[in-house]
Parts: sequence; structure tokens; C-alpha cells
Amino acid sequence: MSNALQKDVIDALKARDAWCIKIMQANENGCPDILACVRGRFWGIEIKSGEDKLSPIQHEQLCRIIEVGGVGIVVGSDVYHAGRLTKQIIKLSEREVYPLAVNFDGFLQELGK
Repeated sequence: MSNALQKDVIDALKARDAWCIKIMQANENGCPDILACVRGRFWGIEIKSGEDKLSPIQHEQLCRIIEVGGVGIVVGSDVYHAGRLTKQIIKLSEREVYPLAVNFDGFLQELGK
């Protein structure tokens, strides 16, 4: 996980008065890196950089968050990486819902909605 990207995401959340917490260790496998509440809506945010890929259990957890009305999102290190993550997510998805993969600029756009 990219510490710089993670810090940028947390800073962006806090700048919008969102509650957020970085998860260091969880009792549940695949728990997103960052949990947040943005304008009353729960967000699960997975941070990926370099050659990082989304694991099937991480994908499953993000899908579960979406299915109960939250936002499940994967933030990639750049546009190219986010595009690769999108292809991977589509391969993993056997559901009608699946997490969105974006770069940091895309994350800011989603945050502003």
C-alpha cells in the first residue's frame, strides 16, 4: 500500500469533514484500508499502488459494502493503474454490483458527489 496515496485520501476526507479511520489490523479478512463516513454514508476504501492487485476477499468485502448501501471504492496510484484495477475487478465480479476503481483525481470527483 502506498503511504503517500493513503495520506492523500485521508487528508481529502478530513478536508470534507468526513470521519475516517485507517485500519491496521482487523478481525475480518479483506477489510478495506480506510473506513469512512461521508455525509452520512459509509465508505470502504481500498488503496492500491504499483503492482498491487485487489484480492478476491477484498473484492467480496467491497461488494458487500455496496450491497448494503455504502460506497466501495479502490483508489489506484494513477490513471493507468486504476484502469488495470478496473479490468481485474470486472474479472472478479460475479455480482451485479462491483467496486469502482479510480485514481486520486477520480476519488476526489466521487467524494464531491
